[in-house]
Amino acid sequence: MKKILLPFISLLLISNIQAQKPVIDKVVAVVGNNAILLSDVENQYYQTPDKSKYDNIDLKCNILEELIFQNFLIHQAEIDSVSVGEKEVENEMERRLRYFISQVGSEKKLEEYFNKSIIDIKADLRKSLRKQMLAERMQEKITGKIKV
Repeated sequence: MKKILLPFISLLLISNIQAQKPVIDKVVAVVGNNAILLSDVENQYYQTPDKSKYDNIDLKCNILEELIFQNFLIHQAEIDSVSVGEKEVENEMERRLRYFISQVGSEKKLEEYFNKSIIDIKADLRKSLRKQMLAERMQEKITGKIKV
């Protein structure tokens, strides 16, 4: 009897310990090959400047809905071979970076604000801009010929 109970209790304890580990991040939605992480939703939530505008609306739900829609457009763009050029992404990234620097005062202050080097800020911005521009290009392709 002890030989049967001992492995069962050990397994139960191990699974209980594993169940108590904190979740670092998790997938909340998948569109095509793109996963939307809880951290993506949380990051956009905390970057929303005036949350008071959304008192009657669940802001996190809206953010998730927007991310799903954006990822749908990106997925469709991959299927339809819609692309965005490196030069376009670089130009937009530089334009936005100049704007951010003008808002905070200097490149050093921007690094302090994000707690990242300018190289890391550029890499993050480049990645998000590519997705945003690809989604915009696909949306334009879908709705471009519509006349009201």
